[in-house]
Amino acid sequence: MAHGSAAYELLLCALLGLMAAGRLWLVPGYFRADTWLALTAGRDVWTSGVPRYETLTALASGERWIDQQWLAHLATYGLYRVGGFGLIGALSVVLAATSFAAVCVAAWRWGARARSLLVLMPVTAFPFFAQSWQPRTQMFAYPLFAAVFLILLRDARRPSARVLLVFPVLAVWANVHGSAFLGAALISLRGGVLLWERRHALGRLRAWPMPLILTALPPAVLLLTPYGIGTAGYYRNTLLDGSFKALATEWQPITHDPILIGPFVAVLALTGWTLLRARPNTSVWERLALIVVLAAAATAVRNMVWLTLGALPVLVIAVDRIVPADPPPSAVSSSVNRTLAAVAAVALIVALGVTLARPTSRFELAYPQSYLDAVHRAATIDPESRIVADVGDADWLLWRDPSLRGRIAFDARLELLSASGVHDIGSLLRGDRAASSLRDASLRIFALDRRTAAPTVRRLEAADGRRILFADRTRIVILLTRPASPERAEAR
Repeated sequence: MAHGSAAYELLLCALLGLMAAGRLWLVPGYFRADTWLALTAGRDVWTSGVPRYETLTALASGERWIDQQWLAHLATYGLYRVGGFGLIGALSVVLAATSFAAVCVAAWRWGARARSLLVLMPVTAFPFFAQSWQPRTQMFAYPLFAAVFLILLRDARRPSARVLLVFPVLAVWANVHGSAFLGAALISLRGGVLLWERRHALGRLRAWPMPLILTALPPAVLLLTPYGIGTAGYYRNTLLDGSFKALATEWQPITHDPILIGPFVAVLALTGWTLLRARPNTSVWERLALIVVLAAAATAVRNMVWLTLGALPVLVIAVDRIVPADPPPSAVSSSVNRTLAAVAAVALIVALGVTLARPTSRFELAYPQSYLDAVHRAATIDPESRIVADVGDADWLLWRDPSLRGRIAFDARLELLSASGVHDIGSLLRGDRAASSLRDASLRIFALDRRTAAPTVRRLEAADGRRILFADRTRIVILLTRPASPERAEAR
């Protein structure tokens, strides 16, 4: 099948290259909570091995910690030791861009035209790059998801024993990121569909092994981690316990993100059209897989990346038949597209070089040294106190000042806490200390973000015996010489 004009292929390459270059240029500003958690936890794995119990924070101290992402944590810290923050930032963009490019190339090789891929860019590429902005453990899962999805997609169209390659990929994924559960679900789905497709041949022994292996083995592969059967508890807590969604916005339904809801609805509509009008162009597994990734994205914003990666190679084949035929390329359009591709290549090389060469301080502009110094000073003044830090800052403080280990009350790993514990943290940060059981007298140091904990900041500023050690437009560090009294603060 003709793959369309080279002009559209060049335009597609230019678009993807420019988006990747833009991400590289902006990546220093995207080092956030999950980045610092990966570095802090990775340093622990590097120095002490795979953790078994929580020692970084105070409220969950001693609790069993299933660090399902231990391998990605270790890899992130290893990258830091080799090339600093620049290498981490650069690789995060490279992994995302190459994963998206891989599904584009696969769709193109299976007959989709570059023009059809371009039509889907607003509802696939843009949301994907918008969601893959932060360097974190999830970046290692992008190529793993792409590999599993494309292997299954190929098998759905042309079954072969090569589909078994998904299992070593899934085994690595199971030690990298919790999204491996989605990969296991898609593999089991392929097994179930294959079982259905061979239902009339099940009287023959040769028809049984492959569907049964694909259906039953994925859950067992998820347990191939240092924690063994204990890994099941991690998935149970993160997938079924929604208590921490109140503080972790990425776990909230897609309706909570006004930017992504548009692309989601567009993909939903295209999926509906595919199911109703383009069935001959797609396999049963493809249509069911679309429903699975749509459901995942609907329930949690963070799953939009998997929807955009998985939907593209399926939808582009389905819509290719209704996208108008490529017009004969003109000399002008070909020249323009070649120029854009060249500009994108240069921009990508320059952005990559600049990112790798940037100093460490450039990646921590949102985290002033004076803020860290104030927290360290408060901890030194009151060595018996615990520190209530903003969820977004807690792991950065632990990364920069390891002496705070065991004194930070909680961090981004809200799954370590019980549902009541997460509720109490929410109440505390909202300033409703009376509704929280966290009235521990040892909670005397507060390092908070004014934007996310404004009520608490106002209450603490009005408390008797408070010392403000640092304050700027976004953060404040307050040391209490005695436990805050909500009644006294309200009276003031």
